[in-house]
Amino acid sequence: MITKSQKPILEYALEYAALGWYVFPAKGKKPIPEHGFKDATLDKKQIEKWWQFRGFPNLPNIGIATGPSGLLVVDIDKKNGGLETLKEWEKEGGPLEGWKEKTFWVKSGGGGIHIYYKHPGKKFKIKSGDIAKGVEIRTGESCIIAPPSIHPETKNTYEWGYFDKNKSIGLIPPALWNVINKAIKKKQKKPKKIYGKNGTIPEGERNNTLFREGCKLRTAGIDILAIRAALQAINMERCKPPLEEKEIESIVKSVSKYEPSQEAGSKPKQADILVGIAKEKAVYFRDSENSDSIFATFEVDGHLENSGITKGPFRRWLKREFMELLDKAPS
Repeated sequence: MITKSQKPILEYALEYAALGWYVFPAKGKKPIPEHGFKDATLDKKQIEKWWQFRGFPNLPNIGIATGPSGLLVVDIDKKNGGLETLKEWEKEGGPLEGWKEKTFWVKSGGGGIHIYYKHPGKKFKIKSGDIAKGVEIRTGESCIIAPPSIHPETKNTYEWGYFDKNKSIGLIPPALWNVINKAIKKKQKKPKKIYGKNGTIPEGERNNTLFREGCKLRTAGIDILAIRAALQAINMERCKPPLEEKEIESIVKSVSKYEPSQEAGSKPKQADILVGIAKEKAVYFRDSENSDSIFATFEVDGHLENSGITKGPFRRWLKREFMELLDKAPS
C-alpha cells in the first residue's frame, strides 16, 4: 500500500544532498540522467530542476550514488532469500548483531532491508551473490533507491526504519567487514579459466585464443613467419578439433595489422595495441556525409552495438578487448 510522504520528495532529495549524499532521479529503479547514476549531484539547482517541476504521479524516485557519497549499503533482498540470511546474521556474534540500533536503515518497497554504513575507505568490488544468499553490498560504482520512493512492482514506498540527519551514520561492524574480506580474498584466489582438459582449446574458443596468442607475440616484436609457425603448432597440439589452414592464415593476416615493437622483447606500446584492436574488430561510419562525428559498430556478448568513438560504450568495449587480449587493463 502506498503511504503519502509528510513532505515533498524534493525536500528529501535536498536533505540527502545536504548530508553529502549524491542524488539522481530514477524511473522505478532505472536512473533517468543520460549517464545514469554517474550524473548524481549535490547541486541544489540541478536537484530542484529534476524534481520541482514534475507533478504527482510523475515524480521520479530518488536514487543515491553510493561511491561518491561515501556509503556502503547492505542490500537484503527478500525475493532471493536475504531475510533468511539476515536472521542468521542477527544472532549473537553475527555480522549484523544489533544492527537496528547502530545505524540508518530502510524498509524497501520490495520487502527487503537496506542497511547504511560509512564506507571503510578500502576500494573493492563485490558481485551479487559473492557475500551470502540474497545479500548484495552496494558501494563504489553502484547506487540504491531511497525513501520515499515507490517500488515499481509492489507500488509500496521505501520507508526509513531509522534516520536522523543530526546523527552520524554507523561504522561497518568488524564482523561484517570480516565477511566481506573473506569474499574478496576468495574471489582473488579463483584460478584463471583453463580451456578443457590439459589446456585444450574447444570449438567456439579456437579463433579468439589463437588471435590473442598471435597478438601477444606480435607486440613483443616477433616476426610474422615465426608467429605463423607458433600458431600452427598451438592449433595442432591444443585445438580440438584443429582449425583449417585457411583459418590460421586469416588469423595471421589479422595479427599482422598490429605494429610490432621496435626491438624484439621490448615492452609493447599500449597505443599500438589499442589501435590494432580498434582497426581489426570494429567497423566505422559517419551518420551523414558532411558529419564530423564518427561511429563504430562492434560486437558485445554476441550482438552488435553502435557508439560514437568518443563515447563511453566504445571506450568500455575497447578496454574490455584490451583486457581480454593481455589480461590487464590499459593504463
